[in-house]
Amino acid sequence: MIIFVNPMWSVQTINSDSNYVYLSSVIRKFAEKYPKYKFLMPFPVSTGFKYYDDGFFKLPNILRIPQNIPQGKKQNNIHFDTFFIKKVYEEFGPYLIWNQIPEVAPQLKFFTSNYHFVPCVINQHHYIIHKSLPYPLEQNLHFVYMQLIGDQLADVNLFNSDHCWNMTLDNIREYMPNFEKTIDDKKQILKFGFFDQPHEYKNNKYDKFTFVYNHRFQDYKNWRDTFAIFDQLFDEGYEFQVLVTKAGGDRINKINEKPYVIIKDLPTTKQYHEELQKCHCNTFNSQHETFCISILESMYYGLSTIVPNATTMPELLGKDNWQIFKDTNEQKEKLIYLIKNKDKNEEIAKQNIIQANKFNMNDYVDELESVFKNLIKKDVYLSFKDHNKEKLLKKLDGKKELYVEDLRKMAVDMNLGPQSLPLFKFNLILQELGWEQSFNKNKSYWSKL
Repeated sequence: MIIFVNPMWSVQTINSDSNYVYLSSVIRKFAEKYPKYKFLMPFPVSTGFKYYDDGFFKLPNILRIPQNIPQGKKQNNIHFDTFFIKKVYEEFGPYLIWNQIPEVAPQLKFFTSNYHFVPCVINQHHYIIHKSLPYPLEQNLHFVYMQLIGDQLADVNLFNSDHCWNMTLDNIREYMPNFEKTIDDKKQILKFGFFDQPHEYKNNKYDKFTFVYNHRFQDYKNWRDTFAIFDQLFDEGYEFQVLVTKAGGDRINKINEKPYVIIKDLPTTKQYHEELQKCHCNTFNSQHETFCISILESMYYGLSTIVPNATTMPELLGKDNWQIFKDTNEQKEKLIYLIKNKDKNEEIAKQNIIQANKFNMNDYVDELESVFKNLIKKDVYLSFKDHNKEKLLKKLDGKKELYVEDLRKMAVDMNLGPQSLPLFKFNLILQELGWEQSFNKNKSYWSKL
């Protein structure tokens, strides 16, 4: 079974994109636990994107296909390339669409002309346009409506935190209250899992107390507030440095001028994690998150995390955790305390490792696989008319391998057009008859089990 992944690319260096981090982590685990699932993923070939080969696309269960994709989240989220999607549907026939952009769920689901039998769309929510963002919501209301319509028409809506769902619920009640029951019935909250086994705390830290700033330089992160506190600490004579791992356009020039800042280009996940382990603490002032991979990674790799009592932080660290602050004064006090008490910082870091491993990759992938499996339509072959069953079995008899061209010819011989027998329906029938779909030289094929 090939699953079509509709990704959300919003960072120029793809390896640093949180959606890439998420998808590559999950699909790697699927390759290990559920190799029967294959994943088809568009990959940007547009000017400006950069990718450092980390081995992910060498896995046997993932195939990337080139697509021109605009840079920027807003452009990406309304971009729908009908020629590209038509080719995907005609050449691979995916029945399950794992969609990372809820706005385009209706187009993905109802793209074909077969109105009585359509693909299943699973919306994965990584961002919510919400009043908690520091931008005028009126200028983004079309995204709110598009997201909610996408959720209304999708088959399943996956949320990665309680907070993520609650923000969606706010929008439903404010703008489309009639949708609440339908979307609520389709929702599932699957909290991300990234780790397979506990990370052993390594005392290979920088000699100087080191904060990591591995967040975007966007207004909702309130990065200016974070660096204002660093400025105060530096002016007051505290010994520390700040490792910045993500560039922020022209804003990086302002940060680079600060005497306590180190900027490192860490293009691969391996390089990034190796450097992350050397740091002592992660702190930020974000007012809008749906999960926050960067904080969970820091917890897992043995850093303390001084974070606001907002968004998903209580879900990640646990309610009433000492590391959660109520205002910037308390934030500054906690940072000073940790700079002065590295032994306490180490104690907290070890507790964070234990907490982070509650977000287990094995469990997460098991739950996600259950979502996929339960959506696969059954008894499609049995719904075939008897004379078509007989014709199909005769044509399949003795064959061990099939390509798309073979299936098209069979459909024509049975007098069935693409409306009566779209490729994704044929795909389900073959699966029921003991055939498995896979890739061969960038083409889809089926082999008899």
